[in-house]
Amino acid sequence: MALARALYVSRPGPTPTALRTHRLALEYDIPRPFFRVSGAEFSPRVLVTADDPNPVRFDARFHIDQQLPGQPRREVYSDLVTNRTVQPGTTLAVSFRSLTLAPSDCDCWAELWDLDWNQRLRFAAAPFYVVYVNAACTAILHPPANYRHPLNVPLVPIARVKNLTMLSQRFGCDFAVLDATGNLVWARRSVDKPFEANQSLPIAAPTPWTPRSAGDFTLQAASNLTLDSDPSDDQQSVQFSTGEVPYRDVQLLDYQFPFPGALEGRWGQPYARVLNRGRLDVQARFRMRILNHLGELARDFTDGPFPVYAGTTTIVPGRRISIPDGPQITVDAWAVLDGDERPENNRLGPTIMPITRCYNFDLACLATSWPRGPLKRGSNHTVSADFRNVGRQPISRSCRFDGLWKLDKTTRLMAGFDYFGSRLFALDETISGYRIYPFPPTLPLGPALAHHTVDTPDDNPANDDQWAAVQIVA
Repeated sequence: MALARALYVSRPGPTPTALRTHRLALEYDIPRPFFRVSGAEFSPRVLVTADDPNPVRFDARFHIDQQLPGQPRREVYSDLVTNRTVQPGTTLAVSFRSLTLAPSDCDCWAELWDLDWNQRLRFAAAPFYVVYVNAACTAILHPPANYRHPLNVPLVPIARVKNLTMLSQRFGCDFAVLDATGNLVWARRSVDKPFEANQSLPIAAPTPWTPRSAGDFTLQAASNLTLDSDPSDDQQSVQFSTGEVPYRDVQLLDYQFPFPGALEGRWGQPYARVLNRGRLDVQARFRMRILNHLGELARDFTDGPFPVYAGTTTIVPGRRISIPDGPQITVDAWAVLDGDERPENNRLGPTIMPITRCYNFDLACLATSWPRGPLKRGSNHTVSADFRNVGRQPISRSCRFDGLWKLDKTTRLMAGFDYFGSRLFALDETISGYRIYPFPPTLPLGPALAHHTVDTPDDNPANDDQWAAVQIVA
């Protein structure tokens, strides 16, 4: 780090060497690096160099100013050390009282007093940031939920952990197995690993756990970063069991399509998660049956076979299907395995799902980003909104910002503008309207509503408009 330049010199000293402006230079040594960790104690330190043929006696003071959210910048730390001596042509490290800081934007600056010359030097401020550090256990990779592990066979737990901060960190993962009553039966701590900023890595327990008796258990995995600022995301847990494991057994865990509220007539591809709870690698199939709102068969398919390996969960794709028309559907789904020893866990359903009506031509005003909050009249403000084709056919419409209105929506206070003229929206296409627009100085002060709209009604006018509350200020 380059030497900091003195900003202020009180007056030259009385000695013949006083033709120079000053005899001391300072370098900020700590805080370094540029980021400091919230909650971590550190001792500020500067390096003082003497540029003089004689020893130089001095006092030093270190200051820290902090900008906390919603508060003015203020001094939060000051410490003084007195009567230090630096030898000719050498550098002396000067440490100050230790402290901890909350996350914020900070500046540090320092002062030196040359006691022999009666001279005060103030050195330029050096900015730094105090940041949270946070790690999380994001998933348990093994064992999966509802897994059954055979007795007397070693089990190696594996978890995925992530460094959620902008700093490189080094940490690991703690593993624990609890029985059905919550008693700890096994625990291990992994070897720490280096993580770059925002990096995610799998970590395995350093030694396996070997179950000797049948029962229900919980595996807990927790990241163990020192000074973690948010322990709420450190831990994940999963329930599993031990005992005799059948040779052939698959379980349908879930599927992601269709889902409650899906749009009628829309196409999608069901993907099922199938867990092989048996000892053998098998070939399984995926079946889905859908009844319409009248109870009539609308869809029925069986796809596969697909390989599902022992002790693992496999994502099994189904064929693309469309959602039947009507207010609801009934869905049944199966994982199908010939010779399954436990067929009772193959099925999910029947599940009744409400369906959202889908119109042929339907352009929706989804959300309004601006204007919002207090708006100063007589100034320019950003105005924007998103419009999406949620119908079954391409649609051509114009969309507009319809100005500001009174709260009762009866009187327009300010005219608006077209975001764009007639524009063709492809299926599922979203287009954003945006403009910086002048708000007149004659607007009445107080609450108002900003109106965004599809200019020409379509098959479903209910979603054509968005009203956003704003406040007009002077």
